[in-house]
Amino acid sequence: MKLLLTSDGLTTKALQDTFFKLVNKQPSEINLLIVTPTTEKDENWSYVKETLSRLSSMNITQVTVFSLDRKVTDNDLEGINVIYVLGGNTFEYLKGIKESGLFEKILPFVEKGGVYAGISAGAIVAGPNISTATGYDEDIGLTDLTGLGLVEFLVWPHYSLGEKVAFEQFVSKSGIEVVPIKDGEGIAINGEDWVIV
Repeated sequence: MKLLLTSDGLTTKALQDTFFKLVNKQPSEINLLIVTPTTEKDENWSYVKETLSRLSSMNITQVTVFSLDRKVTDNDLEGINVIYVLGGNTFEYLKGIKESGLFEKILPFVEKGGVYAGISAGAIVAGPNISTATGYDEDIGLTDLTGLGLVEFLVWPHYSLGEKVAFEQFVSKSGIEVVPIKDGEGIAINGEDWVIV
């Protein structure tokens, strides 16, 4: 299983190099699917445009945007070798991933050698649940907070020393491993092993 779970995206050379090692393809051969709940009409579309620009600067040009406002089809995933889930409201992401049908397709995708990459919310939903998600209105009709289960630990993105007490309190109550990552960092998983980049 190959995953790259980041706090704020492919913002450093180390993260970009790690991404290329995991995908193990030339940039021109990478066929990437961006997953986002936003559409071009939304004000948050600027975040998608920023991601597209960063990928373009990495010479990744075969990019498709899948907005979580419809059901996913097999055609959407045909030829894709990277699923890249962006950041935002984690509850909105998880609800959209489940309602679109993508939830059932991601695990088989990575088991067959596809790479899953996530930014913030996209990193959190990869875990067993999304209990580390904070700061958003949770009242969007999502009752089941079960994540994708691609990793056995929870991800705590945007970690800073100012959160040390809150983090330690959360860990003591969670009963599960929690991995904090700062902006500019990511967790790279290749097989059973993981490292912070």
